[in-house]
Amino acid sequence: EMSGTFEEFARTADAVAATSSRLEKVALLAGFLSSLEDADLGAAALFFTGRALPANSGQVLGAGGAALSAAVHAVTRNPAGTLEAAYLRWSDAGDAVAAVWQANEGSGLSLAALGAHFQRLAAAPAGTATMALLEELLRPMGAMEARYTAKILAGELRIGLQEGLVEEALAKAFGHPLARIRKAHQLAGNLGRVALAARHGTLELLDLALFSPLKPMLASPETSPEGVALRMGGAELWVEDKFDGIDRLADVLRWICVSNLLEEIESVAGEFFDGLLLLGLSS
Repeated sequence: EMSGTFEEFARTADAVAATSSRLEKVALLAGFLSSLEDADLGAAALFFTGRALPANSGQVLGAGGAALSAAVHAVTRNPAGTLEAAYLRWSDAGDAVAAVWQANEGSGLSLAALGAHFQRLAAAPAGTATMALLEELLRPMGAMEARYTAKILAGELRIGLQEGLVEEALAKAFGHPLARIRKAHQLAGNLGRVALAARHGTLELLDLALFSPLKPMLASPETSPEGVALRMGGAELWVEDKFDGIDRLADVLRWICVSNLLEEIESVAGEFFDGLLLLGLSS
């Protein structure tokens, strides 16, 4: 079995980024996730979504761009502005950090240990304490580890991986219907917990967790009309344009008009007033 190091996570993420095949991405993730010990599995599932902490945890890392830049400068001792210049070139926090990193061999940090360090960051007061913890985390890392640490801190891996693909990988890795994984994730709001429950066959024990973001439209993309038809099982399809944004605007404007504020809308909305007339809201 793999040891569950963060460097192995990074190699898998690179492999996912290197393929455009959805099936291959899922297979790579499933193979890696199924090889991990429990302590590393939960962390890996969460990190592959680009999150350092569960969305419903109520925790904030407080490790923004300024803290990351200061920590990277403290570790690399590069001239001021080096990281910023690299970011302008790569437009990605992780790629910029890797470009300025020294040639360390790597820390051997486990995924579980990285998760624990993120918890320490979340508990630390913003400012000097956060920067010191970031520096402590980054200093022993190799470029690949530092790259993906920065990506997770930025909140996106940018490797062509969506949350839905991680759900598919868990379904494949542990032999569950995708619908069960998605329902469990909807309830628990924590893909790390879902991963562990999927391995141990306890998905049905996951209850609705407070403050879990709901995803009422569980849509997933297809790359071609043929793919859509195949997913629908060959049934006859009807297609319509959707204008969700204008629908919401119309709802707001109707409420305002009921409040007899049309004159104020016209004065501040300007170019939107023609839209009000088209929507029949001028009376």
